[in-house]
Amino acid sequence: MDAVRRGDVVLETEPTPQALEKLVNTLLRIYCSNSTEQLTALVTQPKPLILIRGLVESKSAELTSVLQRQGVFLRFAPTEPEADTAKSGTGPAHSRAFHLPSTTIKPPNRPSLSRTSFSSRVSAESNPGRTIAGFWRRLAAFLIDLTVLSAIGFFLGLVFSEPFIRMGSLGRLIGFAIALPYFGVLNSAVFGGQTIGKRLLDIKVVGRNGGLISLPRSTARASVLILPYFLNGLYFPFIPLPNTLNLVISWLLMLIVFGMGLSIVYLFLFNRRTRQSLHDVLLKTFVILEKAEDVAPRREIWPVHYAVTACILVASVTLPYFLSGNVKLDPGMTVLYKNLQQTGKYTFVEITDMKHKMGSVHSTSIDVKVWMKEKPETFRSAAENIAAKVFSLFPEVEARDYLAVSISRGFDIGIWSVSRTESFNLTPERWRKQLGDRVPSIISL
Repeated sequence: MDAVRRGDVVLETEPTPQALEKLVNTLLRIYCSNSTEQLTALVTQPKPLILIRGLVESKSAELTSVLQRQGVFLRFAPTEPEADTAKSGTGPAHSRAFHLPSTTIKPPNRPSLSRTSFSSRVSAESNPGRTIAGFWRRLAAFLIDLTVLSAIGFFLGLVFSEPFIRMGSLGRLIGFAIALPYFGVLNSAVFGGQTIGKRLLDIKVVGRNGGLISLPRSTARASVLILPYFLNGLYFPFIPLPNTLNLVISWLLMLIVFGMGLSIVYLFLFNRRTRQSLHDVLLKTFVILEKAEDVAPRREIWPVHYAVTACILVASVTLPYFLSGNVKLDPGMTVLYKNLQQTGKYTFVEITDMKHKMGSVHSTSIDVKVWMKEKPETFRSAAENIAAKVFSLFPEVEARDYLAVSISRGFDIGIWSVSRTESFNLTPERWRKQLGDRVPSIISL
C-alpha cells in the first residue's frame, strides 16, 4: 500500500464504466482550466479505495482505450508530480490506496499540444452532443443500405420476374419482407446495432442508456421506418365495402403513408439537437458514433418539432374526410372499372376523368391505365382492346376531347422495379377509325 500522491485520482468505491468516464471528463475540464485547488480537493478524499492507474490496468483493453482517449495518461499534477502527499503535508496522511507502478499507462507518441489546442480537443471529445451521428453520416449509411437491398432485389428479379409481375403491387410486400429483417436484425444487439451502411460509417443504434437494443425493439423501430414507404403505391383491387369501412381504411393508410412518412422526413431533416426521427423517438433510440462514450445529447428535442409532427399526423387523418366529399364516381366509369378488373388480365386498373388547361386552351380526356399480367402480343393491340371496351361500356367518352390508354408491364417489389410503358392518346374519332369494325368482336373479351 502506497501513500496517495498528488496527481493520483482516487475514488471512494469502484464505479461503473459510465460513472468513471463522466468523472474523467470532469477532471479533464478542471485540468484544462488550470484549477489546481479543485483538482487537489478531488485527489485527497479520505478513505480512498482504488487508484485510476490501478483500475485501468485491471480492466479490459476497451476501457483502457477509452480512458486514454479521455487523457488519463496525463499526470494531474502541474507542480511536484512525484511529491508524496504524506511527506509534503498537502493531504491527509491516512489517505492510502492500492497503488500500481506509474508506468501502467504510457502516453502514445504524438506531437505536443498547446493548452489552447488541447482544451479544444478535450471539449469536443467530452461534449455528449458530439456523440450523436450527424445528418450526412446517417444519410450516407442509409444510401449504402439501400444499395445493398437493391442488389438483392435485382438478383431476385432476374430469377422470379414473372411471378413478381403477376403479383402486381402486392410484390412490394416481398420487399418489405426482405427490408424488415435487414434493418430489424442488423440494428439489434444480435449484430452490434449496425447495418452494413452503419458499420462502414462507424455508427450504431443504441438505447438511451447506451446499450444495444433487443431484436423485438429493433424490429418495431424498423417497421415504423419502412412501413410508410412499402404501403405507398400498394394497390388493392376493387372490393365492395361499406362506405364507413372504406373511410376507416383510407384514414389508416393516410396516417401511415403520409402522416408517419412526412414526420420521418421532417424530423430527419430538421431535428438537429438529437437527430432522432419518428422511429427513434417512438422507440427511444439514438444513432451514435461507434466509439462514443456518452449517449444522451445535452439538449432535448425542440418542442416545436413535436408540434409540427402532431400537425402533420392530424392533417393526414383529416384530409381523406374532406376529399371524400368531393369525389363523385360516374356510374358508367364504375361499370367499366369492374369489367376490366374482373377479366383477370390486369394487376392494376385506374380510370380518371381529366380536365386539362394550357393557357387559354381547355380540353377533357378519359385516362385509362392498366398493368398487364401476361405479355401482350403488342402493346398497341392491348390498348385497342381496352379502347373498345371504353366505347362499349362508357359511351360518354364521345363527349371528351381525348381517350388516353396507358399499357404497362413489369414488377415493383419496393427494393427493385422493372417496367415498360407505352401510351396511346387519340381523339375518339381517330380511335373509332383505327378500331373499325373490330369493336363488336372485342367487346366480349
